[in-house]
Amino acid sequence: MQSQQQPPLCLIFPYSPPHFSYSLDARKWTKKMLLDQLQKMGEYGLAYRCYLNEIEANQFFHIDKQFYEKYSKKMRLDLVWIERINKISNKIIENTAACVIQKAVRSMLYSKEEKRYLYCGNVVKEFITTESTYCEQLGVVENLIHQPLIKQEKPLLTPEQMKLIFGGVSVIYGVNTALLENLREKLSVYTQNSRFGRIVLTFTPLLRVYSDYCQIYPQINQLVSSMKVPHPFGTFYKLQMKQAPEHLQGFDLLSLLITPIQRLPRYRLLLKDLLKHLRPSDVDYED
Repeated sequence: MQSQQQPPLCLIFPYSPPHFSYSLDARKWTKKMLLDQLQKMGEYGLAYRCYLNEIEANQFFHIDKQFYEKYSKKMRLDLVWIERINKISNKIIENTAACVIQKAVRSMLYSKEEKRYLYCGNVVKEFITTESTYCEQLGVVENLIHQPLIKQEKPLLTPEQMKLIFGGVSVIYGVNTALLENLREKLSVYTQNSRFGRIVLTFTPLLRVYSDYCQIYPQINQLVSSMKVPHPFGTFYKLQMKQAPEHLQGFDLLSLLITPIQRLPRYRLLLKDLLKHLRPSDVDYED
């Protein structure tokens, strides 16, 4: 059984912070933006004077003695106007400073948010990646051992032995393969709007089969341990495993059959870790 080349599992889309315009940051103003802001402040007369004299935004942002020497006559500025312009300029500078501080604070906050988002994305990616490995292991049991045994003309095991060893694993393999396909389809790319929890919740009722499997596993262990080489079944297993992916060929059957029992605690740890890092505002939290 050769492993098929699969596309990358769960790419994590770059974090996208909320967009803020910072329209009061005068450092980015054009001539038109300067005029718009002056009009919003009710300074229509000043806006008109700036328009007529083609005043640049950065000139208004850095008003000094040279500005007044150049434009006082052109703009017909008296002392009242000069005082008024100075107040407006100071207000614009204050607003710009506030924008700079806001940007710095938000940058720090969203840097933390990005780290949290990437952490959650990597937990989901680990869940899907390990689920793929898990299904591959169960697939070896189902496709290389169980199904070929069913097709044999001369049975190596009784129907009761077949049911005990492979009945539970076969059902679990079907459930988890469906879960993996769902995760692959809907979470090929993890984003801030991904609904990982909803997918897992859909399959949660089906995972009850694990409870039954855990109860009968001691019997499975005892039976399989009694059928190692030179038992015909042990010989059959050893021969079939030559078709398994190279990295699984050294696994004995019990090492594969115990994986469902080992997988359950892993589910709990990963889901608990994810929930710990989600916030109520996250799309995935409510699921």
